[in-house]
Amino acid sequence: MRRVLFDPRAHEPLLQAEWSPSAVRDAIRAIARETDEALRDREFWPLHPLDDDGETPGAVHGVYFGAAGVLWALHRLAAAGLHEPAHDYARLAAEALESYLRRPELGGPMPSLWLGEGGIALVAWLLSPSEELADRLARLVVADPQSDTLELMWGSPGLLLIADVMLERTGEERWRSAWRAIADRLVSCRGAEVPGLWTQRLYGSTVEYLGPAHGSAGVVAALARRPELLAPERLLGDTAAALSATAVREGDRANWPALRSRPLAGEDRVIRTQWCHGAPGIVASLVSLPHGDDGLEALLPAGGELTWAAGPLRKGAGLCHGTAGNGLALLALHARTGGIVPEVAARAHLRWMVPVLEEACASAGVSDLRDLDGIAVTQGPGLAGSLLVPQYFLFPLGITYLLYGLIRHIVLLITARDDEDHDEQSPITLVTDPSSPPRRAASGDR
Repeated sequence: MRRVLFDPRAHEPLLQAEWSPSAVRDAIRAIARETDEALRDREFWPLHPLDDDGETPGAVHGVYFGAAGVLWALHRLAAAGLHEPAHDYARLAAEALESYLRRPELGGPMPSLWLGEGGIALVAWLLSPSEELADRLARLVVADPQSDTLELMWGSPGLLLIADVMLERTGEERWRSAWRAIADRLVSCRGAEVPGLWTQRLYGSTVEYLGPAHGSAGVVAALARRPELLAPERLLGDTAAALSATAVREGDRANWPALRSRPLAGEDRVIRTQWCHGAPGIVASLVSLPHGDDGLEALLPAGGELTWAAGPLRKGAGLCHGTAGNGLALLALHARTGGIVPEVAARAHLRWMVPVLEEACASAGVSDLRDLDGIAVTQGPGLAGSLLVPQYFLFPLGITYLLYGLIRHIVLLITARDDEDHDEQSPITLVTDPSSPPRRAASGDR
């Protein structure tokens, strides 16, 4: 029986529409313009209906779903040339901080990056840097061990990101020291209850969340941003082992439950495949870890395959619960692999080996493979699994294969292009080594 790794009820099919960069840019501009127009003076922006549970106050200030997050997004879009601001965002950020301290929501004030003073003050500093705000942030990033939830949304991993941003922007030693102090404590807390994982004391429970919002993936993602301050090897092995032990797999796909030792489906019987819980968040968080662990190299593409197969989320376009988070996972995985996954490439070679061989024989007028003296294959460079496929395919058929050890398969591809009807002088761009710049050559150039 096949395992069910995602809930089709939570997803919808992709649109059968051609990608249009100009249409996307126009849509972004329209959304940003409408957002500017929706500003309610000192009440800032109303909650989206999907986020409004009836208990959140009218004025929400934080980064996660409040004024600071909206202001930072609009600022970034304006900097990218996709929006013309209708307000002074730096002034509004300072007002949001003042308003939060006067009437904090969600049980604040608290230092939280996403839901509290830390994130609001950081946005205010980014939009209008001052020593006063920097000193305020320096006080906020000193985590209280007694109240630390050990997760990104409320706890010290979020404060680690504040120190990271401030170190990047200022280069000041105090931020390097703050980062190291938080990171050292986080590393010391890892595996306190379960090997490779952080244990959260959150919402009245002691549990091990797995995803980025509340769980270990988010802690690892924050720690992995500074390899010069924390050796990636201290994170890699234990992370891969913990993720392998908690993954639910079927074929070439994998998903993860929200909590360790729990089923994929939550109490509401819905399997979450989104950024906060499930494969998309695991993939997006851990692609920054270095290559070298075979388990991780297999798990990340498996999570990506599941994310793609599930499709867009019906519940909205946001990062945490919506399609944006799933898209982020796919983009992050593509950046890590360049779109080439060894296991996927080898499977594709297996799939097409027989059809390609049959087509080649038919075009050459060969009806019996025994009439062939041999078949030439290449032994490098390339992905090991893919290069071995033709050799292991031909051997049981009793066909002699010739290893062209001195011929690079890239050269074979270039030569094959010459057999097509191209202008001899039409230039092509060749990238034969990712570490070297592309080389432009004419079609006849060897």
